[in-house]
Amino acid sequence: MSGIFGLFQRDGRPVEPAHLQAMLEGMRSWGPHGASIWQSDVVGLGQLLLHNTPESQFEKLPFVEENGGLAITSTSRLDNRGELCNRLNIPPEQRAILPDSALLLESYKKWGQDCPKYLIGDWCFAVWDKNKGRLFIARDTNGISGLYYHAAPHFFCFASSLAGLLALPQVPRQLDENLLARSLASLPNNSEHEVHTLYQGIRHLGAAHALTVTATNVELNEYWRIQDSPVIHFKSDAEYLEAFHEIFQKAVEARMRSSKGAALALSSGLDSIAVAAFAARKREITAYTAIPAHAKPPKNNLGRYHNEWDLAHQAASAIGNIHHIPLNSEHVSPVQSMQTMLLLYRQPMNNAGNLYWLMDMLEQTRQAGLGTLLTGQRGNASISWTGNQKFDIWPFILSGDWRNGWGEMQKWHKAQNSSWANTLKIALLRSLVKSTQSRLFLSLPGQTPWKNYASINPNFAREHNLWQQMQAEQFHPSLAGNLPLEERHLGVYQVGRRTGGSLWAELAAAHQIEVSDPTADQRVLEFCFGIPNEQYTRNGQDRLLIRRTLAGRCPPEIVWNKRRGLQAADIGLRLVEDAVRMDDLLAALTASPQAVRILDLPKMKRRWASLKTAPLQNTSYKHSAELLKMGMVGLFLMQFDSKT
Repeated sequence: MSGIFGLFQRDGRPVEPAHLQAMLEGMRSWGPHGASIWQSDVVGLGQLLLHNTPESQFEKLPFVEENGGLAITSTSRLDNRGELCNRLNIPPEQRAILPDSALLLESYKKWGQDCPKYLIGDWCFAVWDKNKGRLFIARDTNGISGLYYHAAPHFFCFASSLAGLLALPQVPRQLDENLLARSLASLPNNSEHEVHTLYQGIRHLGAAHALTVTATNVELNEYWRIQDSPVIHFKSDAEYLEAFHEIFQKAVEARMRSSKGAALALSSGLDSIAVAAFAARKREITAYTAIPAHAKPPKNNLGRYHNEWDLAHQAASAIGNIHHIPLNSEHVSPVQSMQTMLLLYRQPMNNAGNLYWLMDMLEQTRQAGLGTLLTGQRGNASISWTGNQKFDIWPFILSGDWRNGWGEMQKWHKAQNSSWANTLKIALLRSLVKSTQSRLFLSLPGQTPWKNYASINPNFAREHNLWQQMQAEQFHPSLAGNLPLEERHLGVYQVGRRTGGSLWAELAAAHQIEVSDPTADQRVLEFCFGIPNEQYTRNGQDRLLIRRTLAGRCPPEIVWNKRRGLQAADIGLRLVEDAVRMDDLLAALTASPQAVRILDLPKMKRRWASLKTAPLQNTSYKHSAELLKMGMVGLFLMQFDSKT
């Protein structure tokens, strides 16, 4: 997608052109088809343009409507253009040449700050309303997009990329150490709406949120929540499937609306296979599958198979109309990929071990002359949700609601088609054992559960009371599965708190393409959240919505497969082959005061020495992933060394 940025001098001083130019230069990779700046007194807006949809060739941003005192900059792919045009009374002859930004501006003029409620797609926009003296900024409900902002008493700035904000000398570069500690320990965001970055004072605008900024106030609002989705009921399973197919087909086709064509990231998982099945209905599509570069990758103790090609290719052959290409990415350095991503994203990320094949896949898409890469990243929360296969009678017992508890247990027993002995064991004992386990785990003093997955300096962990924070928030990584269904389901969605969209957007911009995810379509999310649990699980089977969708389109061994593939399964061998860069990285971190203070470098060096000696051990994958993740954190920390 295109990139946007802007600056609002809240103290009434004119915006300095040099500051807007600095933001543009910081985001230069976002605009292969042009870049523009508009400035008027206290406000400046900018856009870096990427042409992809047919209508994007008509974009000329920032756009100023002098009569109405409005100016807009945006990056968007609106998926309900027809519906919007009808609501806004756009003449049919104008619709094909009307860019998305024009629809966004007309929507703002008609509905004001409520306009995001009427928009579907991947989008971010900012409107300066001169007459009201306010800047209005909003982003989509769950798309591949992102927006960062910094609010100071005398100025406000925003950008699609952190690089745009960090190009400004007035934006502070101060590390949020407690947030870093929490992030390394996998503690979730404890703010309901604000999404912090690792830079103090720089926020990430959460999905389904909007900002209203004036000279005296900054107001953050949530305009959509998944839990407000309407409850959906049909008379038969067939009707549920028919409705889902119609909605999902629209979501897939909307994301293939590229003037250059689309490709697909295809794994052996049901989510990406479903995207492939619906994408290939009307046209041939290229699909890429990441595979190991080594014939026999290390064993893993995760119970996953290491090569997804066979099942993915079976699916592609059964679906038809798919040009399927394997990518072993043997020429791509995992260490160098991580370093490149840090330059783009300006923050560390969890799955640094996957970057080498992600970047290769995006580059192959670009070199093939295609404009969009489809994924199925959000499928676990939507189209392939497992459903609730558990039943807990204790809330009914403790509240004295015996009658409803007995009724619900009968329903669950019937749906699962299990014996009464098994039903009673699950309903009475399992939840009691897990509840006791949770209390026991969280009551023990001085635990360090992060040692299993992160290399944190023990002194740094104590300094920030990491275990005490976990206890206070009743959080333990091993107990995530003990949460009630509703809480787990909402946790998988994490609509307002997710930052993956901005990460994908940054990667896509660097390769001059778009990444798009039909499983994250708002209409798909609402449908999947609104249908009954029985559409996902019954008779001991799970993920039934997607399995029934693919039945008849793919072989049974794919439809009913319950094992998962392991991406980057041979990352340990790749890292050993990249030993020179890894050695150089550890040496650089050893010379960094901040890395030494915050990371457990002796542990990282032990992991690395063990990996080089025995790269085929079953801990190879886990330790390699940890080394790359923590190495990325260390490189990020080095920029703060002079401030130690």
